[in-house]
Amino acid sequence: MTKNRALSERELAIRDCVWSDWGTRLSIAKDLGLSKHPALMRLIEAMVRDGILERHLSETNKGTPVFYYRAKGTQE
Repeated sequence: MTKNRALSERELAIRDCVWSDWGTRLSIAKDLGLSKHPALMRLIEAMVRDGILERHLSETNKGTPVFYYRAKGTQE
């Protein structure tokens, strides 16, 4: 986890998208008015590695993995 680093505007926007509830990669992209671009996915995963977001893996009925994200420190 990166300690006390300042978040970029994009990181703050991503965190705000999933502050109060779990969100998927697609829902985050839609909230930001973006597409599910690989650069956005890398940034979301970097935020997980840095301890800003937490990740939960689920599967659809057909076995397709779906990642859910939520800002750390939020309550369910």
